[in-house]
Amino acid sequence: LAVVHMLSGRLDRSRKIVDSIITENRNSSIAFDLRGVIHMKNANFSEAVLAFDSAIAINPDFALAYYNRAVAKRYLDDPDAMNDLNKAIEIDHDIKHIYFTRAIIRKENGDLEWALEDYDKAIIYDSSYADAIYNRAFTLKLLGNYDDALKDAELITALEPETPEHWNLKGNIHLLFGDYMMAVNDYDKALDLQYDYTDALLNRGLAYIMNGQPM
Repeated sequence: LAVVHMLSGRLDRSRKIVDSIITENRNSSIAFDLRGVIHMKNANFSEAVLAFDSAIAINPDFALAYYNRAVAKRYLDDPDAMNDLNKAIEIDHDIKHIYFTRAIIRKENGDLEWALEDYDKAIIYDSSYADAIYNRAFTLKLLGNYDDALKDAELITALEPETPEHWNLKGNIHLLFGDYMMAVNDYDKALDLQYDYTDALLNRGLAYIMNGQPM
């Protein structure tokens, strides 16, 4: 019931149920984990970390609690978040979200090759993991691997054709290839979905200029 309330946005009700469970059973690692998640949803990240600490103290093999604590620590700019993600993967190596989050942190730290490896692993566990495919395409573009980046862009626009950001990314990759009119077509699709999408407008203008055409 606490989870249902939490997912429905009724955080106060969810918290009261969780607190009641913890009062009755101080050894419920799941209840402490839920308390931490509720704190995160309220942007109380320090309190969330303390709740996840309790969950892990009760059950040191609770992979999800390590993952959740890593997410909270990331919001706090705590570099120890990576250690929690590594521990979570050590315990349970087939949770796609853990690889994805570690990839994001690695990308932020400039470790693009390592980030790419984690996106690959996340996609192995879910071949339709749109966020991972999008970010892998972006990372491949940064690494100069335009062929594979374009393959991922094709895949993500097929999976989620109503998302303008995907078409903008695909356009950017075509732009880097020098396929200016194909880039324009992609930006057109992005703007059909969101007419005031500034990035796509600017990028389309750049594609016209680079193709020697008036806007």
